[in-house]
Formats: sequence, structure tokens, C-alpha cells
Amino acid sequence: MASEGVLSAVVVNEQTEKPYAMVDIMDILEYVYQVAPDPFSLKENELRSLEVSGRALAFGTVKELADISGGNPYIPLNYKRSVSDIALYFAKGIKKIPVLGDQEELYGIAGPLDLLRFLQGLKDEGLFSEFFDKEIYELGLYKHKPTLMSIHVKVLAIIQVLRDHSVQAVGLVNNDGQLEGNFSPTDLTGLFQEQLPSFLFPAEAYLATHSPKSLTPIVVLPTSSIGHCIDQFVKGGVHQLWLVDCDKKPVGIITLRDVVTLITGPPENA
Repeated sequence: MASEGVLSAVVVNEQTEKPYAMVDIMDILEYVYQVAPDPFSLKENELRSLEVSGRALAFGTVKELADISGGNPYIPLNYKRSVSDIALYFAKGIKKIPVLGDQEELYGIAGPLDLLRFLQGLKDEGLFSEFFDKEIYELGLYKHKPTLMSIHVKVLAIIQVLRDHSVQAVGLVNNDGQLEGNFSPTDLTGLFQEQLPSFLFPAEAYLATHSPKSLTPIVVLPTSSIGHCIDQFVKGGVHQLWLVDCDKKPVGIITLRDVVTLITGPPENA
């Protein structure tokens, strides 16, 4: 996953070669937490404790990891299903959907960003301009209060927030409260390319090494149009945009799910 720069993958049965589960970066993170020593051990001897976790992770199997975090269940759909059917699942928070052929073979994997690319195509054709021209404040896309932390905190502290509070991203701010970076599960792919003591790096140093583009987060203003937001999502290949004020201080966050929900309406179980 790290070498391909992806956050999730489909698990295939060795005998039947049929897909049956999903595993993503948050599942790996949850497994690390389960095999990690207690917090007291981390404080007493952090580097050695994390090396122990790394050895335990090396012996884990994909079967053990599949949806251990509960964040992305296996929900396959036939490739003949409509775009609106897939969109409804994205509106419920499903991150990736395996698309299967008629013989239940893997046809592809769809995510919310693919749906936004579809919407971008409609926009570029000049369709539904009344919707795409609406501004963020008109659509209420600033309702999410951003989760903010200092850009100097350790990666371990940020990961704990991502896991314990189920937030999609943490905004990293300087001493003046201005947005200087972004940390999300996307940035965790680099964590497993090297040694797990990278947990102990300050966020700024970690991102500079593993995910430098996250030190220039994509921002929008309350007056930005939804069409502009869709363009920024697709161009940046990101899962969230940061809403900032005139002083570059984050006041909100807009996610892919927020945009999908504008199309589908709130899910029934929301």
C-alpha cells in the first residue's frame, strides 16, 4: 500500500481468487495499537516499545487486519449499478466500494473522489451551473469545527486523535493559529515505509520527509463556489479542504462526504 500510495486494498481469497474483504491504513493503525505496549511503557522507553510493535506487525496477516477498525466494511456492488446507488453509500461514510463483474470478479474500486470527477465532468460541460455556482456559505459547508493541533507535536499524538475521535484530518497550526499543514490517514502511508519510531517525529519534520504536499494544505474561502471546491478536490487528489478566514486561520473543514451529501441528501441513518 505504501509503495503504491494507496489507502486501502481489496482482500482476495487464495483458493477462489474472489474478493471478500477490505483493508485500509486505519486497520493497520488499529492493529499497531492493539499490539503496542501500554502507554507507561511508551513513556519509559518509547523507541524500544515501538520496535516491539513493529515486529508484531510484521507477523500479522491481512486476514487479521480486514476492517479491524470498523471504518470501511466490505460492500461490493455490481458494475451495472447506477452512480446514484454508489453515491448513497458514500454519503453514509463508506470510503471505498469494490465493483464486481458478473462472475463476482473484481472490476474496479470506486471512491468518493471518483464521483467528484464525474461531477466535474458535468460542470465542465456546462450542466447544472446553478448548483455548481453556489457559494460555500449558501450550502452550509462550514458546519464542521476543525480539529487543530500544533505543527510541532509528535506524530503519535496526532494519530491518537485520528483514532480516538474519528476525525478525518487534523489541521496543523503555528503559534499564531495560522494553518501550516494538514495530517490525515493519507499521510500515514509513509509511516510504514521505514521504522516505526517515526511515530516520535514532530509533525512538521515527518511531513517534510514523507508527505511534503501536506505542508501546503488546500484552502478555500466562504465565498468559494462548490464548483471550485470540486475542482480543488480533484486537482489535489485530497479528501478534505480547509476553510480559512482572511488571516489564514482555519474556521472549518469540508470533506468529500459533505459534497456527496449535497447530491444525495442526508443518509437515512444519519
